[in-house]
Amino acid sequence: MMFALYRIRCGLPVVAFGEAGVGKSALFRFLIETLLGHTFEVCNVNSGTTIQDVTEIIELAMRNAMKPGAQIFLFFDEMNTADPPVIAFFKELMLDRHYRGTILPKNVHLMGAANPYRHLHEVDKEAAVGLAFRFAQPTQNDDGSNTGTDVRSLVYRVNELPLAFYDHIYDFGHLCDEAEDTYNDEICEHGLPKSKFHVDCVKWFSDLIKKSHRVARALSVDPDSAVSLRDAARAVQLFRWFRQAPAAQKMSKNDARKAADLTIYLVYAFRFHQRKIFLENVFGKNQSASKNMTEVSRIIAEMLYEQAHGASIGSGAIALNDALCENLFALYVCVLNGIFLIIVGRPGSSKSLSVEILKLVLSPGNHTLRHSLGDLPAITELYFQCSPMSTSSGFKALFESAQRLSVDPKTMLAMVVLDELGLADMSPEKPIKVLHVELERQSVLTSGEKQQSPFSVVALSNWVVDAAQVNRGILILRTQADKKDLLGSAEQLADSLIAKYAKDSDRMRIRQTLIESLESVVSTYQELDGRDDIGGGHFFSMRDFFFCVKNFVCSVFETVSRMGDVGDVRISRHLLIQSAIRNFGGHEEARELVRKTMAANLAMNVNCLPATSPLGLIVSNIQDSSKPLSIHIARHLMILNRSLIGLQLLNRHVKSKLDEGINWNVLFGSCFPGDLQVTAVTRKLRQVEQAIRAGGVLILCHADQLFESLYMVLNQQYWAQGEVTMTQIALGPSIRAIALPNGPFRIIALQDTNVALNRELMSPAILSRFEKHELRPSHLLDNTGKTWLNAIESHSIWLAVPEVIKRQKLIYGYHEESFASLALHLQEGGIKMDFEKVDEEGPNFANTIWMRAADPMAMIKLERNSSCHCPSLRDFCSYYRNNFVLESIDDALRNVRSNRMVIMTKTLRHLEITLDDSFTIRLFDVQSELEFIRLLDSIDDEDLADPDFCLIVQYDVVTGPIEQFQLAKFEVDQRFQKTKCRVTFVVHVDPRPINMHWVFSFGDGWDYCFVDEVLHSGSANQHQIPLRELIRSPGDQMLSKFIENLPNDSFKSLLLEMLGPVLQTSLASLRSFLGQFYSGMRTALGLPGNELLLELLKECLIAQVKESRITWNVVEAFSDSNFDSSSSLTLSLWGVFKHKISNPLANLLLVSDVWRVSDKSTMNLWCDFVVANYPDRLLAPNSSDSLVQMPFGFRSCTRLFGRLLANFDLGYAQRSDSCLNGPLQWLIDSVAGNQEEESQEIKEVRI
Repeated sequence: MMFALYRIRCGLPVVAFGEAGVGKSALFRFLIETLLGHTFEVCNVNSGTTIQDVTEIIELAMRNAMKPGAQIFLFFDEMNTADPPVIAFFKELMLDRHYRGTILPKNVHLMGAANPYRHLHEVDKEAAVGLAFRFAQPTQNDDGSNTGTDVRSLVYRVNELPLAFYDHIYDFGHLCDEAEDTYNDEICEHGLPKSKFHVDCVKWFSDLIKKSHRVARALSVDPDSAVSLRDAARAVQLFRWFRQAPAAQKMSKNDARKAADLTIYLVYAFRFHQRKIFLENVFGKNQSASKNMTEVSRIIAEMLYEQAHGASIGSGAIALNDALCENLFALYVCVLNGIFLIIVGRPGSSKSLSVEILKLVLSPGNHTLRHSLGDLPAITELYFQCSPMSTSSGFKALFESAQRLSVDPKTMLAMVVLDELGLADMSPEKPIKVLHVELERQSVLTSGEKQQSPFSVVALSNWVVDAAQVNRGILILRTQADKKDLLGSAEQLADSLIAKYAKDSDRMRIRQTLIESLESVVSTYQELDGRDDIGGGHFFSMRDFFFCVKNFVCSVFETVSRMGDVGDVRISRHLLIQSAIRNFGGHEEARELVRKTMAANLAMNVNCLPATSPLGLIVSNIQDSSKPLSIHIARHLMILNRSLIGLQLLNRHVKSKLDEGINWNVLFGSCFPGDLQVTAVTRKLRQVEQAIRAGGVLILCHADQLFESLYMVLNQQYWAQGEVTMTQIALGPSIRAIALPNGPFRIIALQDTNVALNRELMSPAILSRFEKHELRPSHLLDNTGKTWLNAIESHSIWLAVPEVIKRQKLIYGYHEESFASLALHLQEGGIKMDFEKVDEEGPNFANTIWMRAADPMAMIKLERNSSCHCPSLRDFCSYYRNNFVLESIDDALRNVRSNRMVIMTKTLRHLEITLDDSFTIRLFDVQSELEFIRLLDSIDDEDLADPDFCLIVQYDVVTGPIEQFQLAKFEVDQRFQKTKCRVTFVVHVDPRPINMHWVFSFGDGWDYCFVDEVLHSGSANQHQIPLRELIRSPGDQMLSKFIENLPNDSFKSLLLEMLGPVLQTSLASLRSFLGQFYSGMRTALGLPGNELLLELLKECLIAQVKESRITWNVVEAFSDSNFDSSSSLTLSLWGVFKHKISNPLANLLLVSDVWRVSDKSTMNLWCDFVVANYPDRLLAPNSSDSLVQMPFGFRSCTRLFGRLLANFDLGYAQRSDSCLNGPLQWLIDSVAGNQEEESQEIKEVRI
């Protein structure tokens, strides 16, 4: 306090830095209002606070400061929860005392408080499940890298303060035990007045609070933020309520010890997994708190449940287990006392159900009940569906609505329900901080006199939120149920259904049949829950367990009504196993484990268990949706598959098994950058609403951003409005009621199998709402299909490459079911297997289909590696190399006769693809789904009817999610189904397929092929030898053959290209001459009429290559050090080719002195000289040296022809003059006869 007082008097800012709930705000309020006698204005800062908000506060303060004798104190609470621009504005105001270019008045004092920017000491496994990336991408630094801080690892969701603040921060820290004890005594004495509570009772309760604080810190992950004075204030409030309030008399019976037990349990113990340890440390080994909580919570729950029974469809099937009883008790107490309550637990822990029951019981229509309970206020629910797209403005609007509804809290109390609060914590705006402003009104520590809360706030979450929220309310951390609780819940659930639906005469017999079998369900669920390798608690939830029990019970009901008896044990066991597989067999490994576990529990041979088909379970689920007990039998469906092949399988194999005329709708979510906004989600929800009203089957593909809004629908929380069944969808505070159709209605969500099983990509809250089944193409194979699959897998290629990760290098997009999808395609096409012609190739045969999709670079590498130990594999790879490699998009369009084609290529996406009579859409430039649709609609009908017209859609695997590709392909399929034009998707894949999310399946109506280079880069590479010639050439072909076929123009382009780095490497010993050399070569090659010069150079090079016996073998080229596997095959092989001819070419260009040819005369002289003296065009090659060697006499030969003559054999072609060799004499004679002035320098040639 003295620190703050001195800084105020010196005109310096004051910033208190400390844990939440330690009295920072209360201290400053006491200092300013009580000691100094000035007005203390608090600005509760949050993530929604804008610079404009702060500006308005400052301007008001400046106007008030003009009053005589005024001293204005502004306190910015939780200032580091604001966005960085606002924090920067605080720095300008508080440290620089500048406001819009002016100095703040001296009588305006600015103060602030901040929570620590600190990481958790340990990783709490219950803390978070990574779901935020789909909605809020990580913040990028200036260099393009992502920020490394994960906000989920922070104790408080705050931003760092600028370093300039550190000189002005007072580290408030946390209270020492002695200071905290003093505060707790004061809080108890103030909240429990002597007029109503005995002094010994107050001291005894104060000691309990002190002990609870010490034990809580000892058991917490982060002791500093574990408890605060706010907890003490809530404990005092509840203890007083339990002792005095009429509504609490049934619970505490005016017993102080019982009231203390319930208070300590509710305020402190509920936040721990090991509650018994906490209570024993506080009360001792013989503590009664656990017993009292169990008894009281069950009394309250039974009372409330009895009133709510039958109020909504399906509410009769409820198990009053410990989780539901404790949730109802805490809700009942906290809502009536206006205390913020957070219930955190895994899906299926009765969070939403408890809120629904309380809302129904305390509804405005239940006046008599509310009066009998103690004149309780009626409750009006304000529901808010949180999501990673929640905004601060949305939260503000919600609380403003709640304030308007709560005119008189004693008669009408608004209950704000924040569903999935943890998702809002993942929003970039951190909107939960807005909640703190509303919660501060409940604190006597910060707001002065305690007033009746105008509304209550309840938060439900599958994620633990930050310490600042927990500090402002009561946290219930739902623990995992043990075997006893699970079995009790299953029995209660069965009893509830039996009492509601079974005939009186059948109840005992049915119950006996059911109860004997439920223990095996419990054991199976616990086995799955503990197996993290197949999903564990992430994939399997209590909802799966509850629906397994309900499905089994309802199946027995149906059997009894149909057969009149279930006395046959085999029938009941068959029904039990079917229910277990239906609710626990979400994927292949889980299904096998369920079968083994159930067989062991029932003492049966696993081979005797009835076979179950995922296809049959899916069809049964949809058909069950029209049954009277549909909401107990099954949930909505989630189909797990790869590459969205599930949509095709549903269309072909499920739809045909349903009643004719059933509505069948498919709706895609969108992950284009511009569609990750609330407006785009709202538009999608309108489409969902229309489909729900129509009934039938609604298939949702990649619709993750819609699931939170469909919470009520997916949970089958329906209610009856007359004869109409109603449900609702919600987005933030906006709720729309929807009338469900009569007849079948089922939502089917398609999800990638790997995504669903990945804890970082999929929320367990979403998974728990669905009955999950993995639908694979292999499930649908008959004998013909299985024979095809066996033949494909038995191919020498795949026997040599059995690992999936290695197969992905051969076929980009390969996955475990790729060949099963190919076999299913052949099966559905009616292509029978002929064992005598298994290797026969044709446009529709298995080998042809997959070989077109293979990466030629990987196939040739396989040929190289298998050349010794597997001749048959080598021969097949050679066959592939000679028949299936596609060089460009033109090559693909010409050789693959298909109107629907997907081309995979390593070509970078920046290359613009423009073909004659084509239209190109670049998905990576499209911002929204609507923009893509408009581009499709812009294509003329004439083009759509033209078989020569081609629509090209480019997709980049590296930067774009695969959902974009699948959405675009679906839209094209729907719109272009009856058109004659060609559609080609160009997929730019990553050369490194590891961890690549690109996958595809054969047989979806599209032909997949791999193209080495979509387009050549232009005229600059016209000299390149075509890829087909490089890879189809026979082994050890003479390299000179390729050069002989080059036209002079192409040879000239080759020389110009090789004058770059390739020749520079070969001429590394001549670096001082490189500039002159390259300049001279460009001059010589640029001379007009130099066709003969080029022809002679070409002949000389061919002679050198032949003499050096340089050969070309495409397989061996892959082992060359100059082969670049990260580039395209064309460029990689071309690089090896250039390197092979670089030494001979360097020797030729250097020794021949052609780089000294600078005009027409010297060019003609050089050509005449070579023609006359070098009939074999051989210029002393030296292929054994890695670098070109200087010829003898090189350094003294600086004139034209000097190096050439120095390299010439003196004994070769000698003439009559014994002093001069023949070539030199020829040169002198030719020079002497040349009278052109520009060539006079040639006459100076000497040797």
